[in-house]
Amino acid sequence: MTPMRPMFTLLALAAAAMTPACDPEADTCEAPIDAAGSLHVVQPVQLEQDDDAISLREQGPPQGLYTSTLGGKPIYRKQFVAMINACQKQVDPPLTCTLSWYQPDVTKDERVLGIGCSMLAPTSLLGCWGDIWLANNAVAF
Repeated sequence: MTPMRPMFTLLALAAAAMTPACDPEADTCEAPIDAAGSLHVVQPVQLEQDDDAISLREQGPPQGLYTSTLGGKPIYRKQFVAMINACQKQVDPPLTCTLSWYQPDVTKDERVLGIGCSMLAPTSLLGCWGDIWLANNAVAF
């Protein structure tokens, strides 16, 4: 069993718990399964035009770096944590983190899983992590 297998099993169980209960005669599925301990999916929040609860502050096209190696070897969770912790001397702003996934091939039990966090960070923290990514042959986008 690979180290990621339990995570895929957990995600599959979570996805099954989030499957909406559907009326076969209806065109849409609206009611989530209401089983004890299951996850509930809610409809996205509909914001009025003047509601500022969510504010997108994009000031230009996104910029970034991506890499799939650290020291010429694949990056696993342990190495990812080490990359993040390499800048511990920098300020540590609060994070908003996301976990996302999709199943590119429904005949397989694998998901493309995304883990990401955003923060309002000083340029020095960006520079610290940017140096680590660039030292590992990161590609700019």
